Order: sequence, then structure tokens, then C-alpha cells
Amino acid sequence: LSGRDIALRPLAWALFLLCAGSATAQNYECNEVMVPMRDGTELATDVYMPIGQGDGPFPVILERTPYNKGGCEHRFAPYFAQRGYVAIVQDERGRYNSEGVYYWLLDEAWHERQDGYDTIEWAGTQHWSTGKVGTMGLSFTCFNQYLAAPSRPPHLAAMFCAHSASNAYKDLYWAGG
Repeated sequence: LSGRDIALRPLAWALFLLCAGSATAQNYECNEVMVPMRDGTELATDVYMPIGQGDGPFPVILERTPYNKGGCEHRFAPYFAQRGYVAIVQDERGRYNSEGVYYWLLDEAWHERQDGYDTIEWAGTQHWSTGKVGTMGLSFTCFNQYLAAPSRPPHLAAMFCAHSASNAYKDLYWAGG
């Protein structure tokens, strides 16, 4: 090997590793879709679809947020999409790109309950879905799960809540009960 070949070898390895990493780094695509609710209001929803992981169907992980879904730049959704899940992040009614008016917990959070149910059922009945929808979230996105759960969506298979009180009345709004 010449001195030039030896000098270029680290560069060649670096390019190889960079290209190999980028080929697997983004094995998903994300598109915003408008998901219709039972009253005709459409909620902005980013759908992160796995690519190169078979034809599906795939299980679904859903987060509904008042904090801005991020326009296909969510922090955790790509992680799940790269591992064979359809990851869905949705702006709540009246927030950011979603239609409607945002009424935080108005009418005992009836819209949060109905919209959670409708979104879970929409995700569970798509052709790319296995019919199993899990929800995830922190803070109020966890409360969204608590609000949707009593409506008993048939496609809800699991919930992961973190960094939130399990009893909002006792532990958040009226501390100590």
C-alpha cells in the first residue's frame, strides 16, 4: 500500500460508517394527516410510518398533546417508528394545526374523552395497523390517556403514563384531598 492509500483509509472508513449509519438512521417517513372526529372537526396528526420493516400491519403508539406535535420532528416518535411501530402524535382540538376550539377540561373533559376515543379507533382500523393501539405520554399527555380510558376504546391495548398524578383532584388541584 502506498502512503496515500494508508492516509485515505481512515477517510474511507469514516465515509462508509457515515453512509451505512444514514441508510438505517431514518427508516421511517412522516406525514401530517387530518383525522376526523365524530363532530366533523379534524385534528392534525403526524403519522410516522416504518419503512423497510416489512409490509405491515404494525402496532401503533399514540400521543395526543396540547404542547405542539412538532411538525414531524417529535422527540420520541422516530425511535418507535424505527423499531416497527407506527408512531402517531396529534395536536389536541383547537391547538396548533388542529381545528376547533381548545377548552381545557371543560364539561368534565368531554372533548378530550371523545377525541381520544375517536383517534384510538381511527388508528386501530387503518390498513397499516394491527388493531392494537398503545398510548404514551408525560404530564398532560398522560392525563389525556386517563381521560380516554373510561370510554373503553376497543382497540386500546396498553397505556404508558409518566410524570403525572394519578388522581388530579387529590394530587394536583386540591393537594391532600
